[in-house]
Amino acid sequence: GSSLAKASAAWESFFAQQLLAFIAPDIAWDAFEGIMMQVDDDGWLDGEVLPSRKAQTAWILYAHSGDRARLEKVYPPISRYLRWREKNPRWIYLDHDNPHQRDSNFVDSLLLDLEFAIRIGETLGEATEEWRAMAARVKESYVRWFFPEHREYPVQYYYEDTGEHHAGHATWVCSGLYIDGLPEPADTALLRLFRSMYDPDRDLAGLDFCKHPIASMIVHGLLRRGLTAEAEGYMQAIVRDVIRSGRFSENYSFNPLRSWGVEDSMFGAATMIEFTLLRNGIRMDRGLPETVSSMKAEGERR
Repeated sequence: GSSLAKASAAWESFFAQQLLAFIAPDIAWDAFEGIMMQVDDDGWLDGEVLPSRKAQTAWILYAHSGDRARLEKVYPPISRYLRWREKNPRWIYLDHDNPHQRDSNFVDSLLLDLEFAIRIGETLGEATEEWRAMAARVKESYVRWFFPEHREYPVQYYYEDTGEHHAGHATWVCSGLYIDGLPEPADTALLRLFRSMYDPDRDLAGLDFCKHPIASMIVHGLLRRGLTAEAEGYMQAIVRDVIRSGRFSENYSFNPLRSWGVEDSMFGAATMIEFTLLRNGIRMDRGLPETVSSMKAEGERR
């Protein structure tokens, strides 16, 4: 967590606030503001730098509370952060701080957040051209950095100083399935990577790793493509294995199946909540709950 909120990791805490908005939106706002008011003039939030979703969280809190004044209050630090993030799409923690590193999940998470920055700007009557132009630039960079022609699958890491690509974690790369409007070769490559691992009869549906923000983006990417059966199979396997692990953890992996990282963690609980709702035809990641008719139909068939 940041220096004035060390107990609140600026990633997991935002998912907790999104869920808390259902029952105690004022408290959720207080917690969110407590973190966001620490964003400095350059857009930096001290502490571990993670691909957190600040604009999405603000929008969900606003959707549940209707509190325009608080949305206006957090929009400036969100804006500063998004500008900083475009220049720094990478993990920073302790002595890990390579300014040349580009991490695919930081980039696709930024694209997700820009969707909500546009919504916030439109709601507040602010110009949104900056966010639309940023989204176009970031999407172009995403394809250029992480889809090398000499590799079968997209990669997680690109280094601007050397031009090197490192495969990284395939599961992290699959969060890019969420992104809409990618060029066809890139979009197809992401789905091919997911399908190269996917097996609903295996632990974690064949993917070697599960972390809530990644798993959520994978599912919504599959649903966007109309791949309901694969989304359903993936969610069923993840819910099953979170239960089998016995912990609400930051991470899950297999061989053998285990939980690890921060324990207990909001990520494991958020996965259970979101996937249970989705399997019953309700999505909760865009503001107020929405019906996902294709998911409900699939559940009824089963």
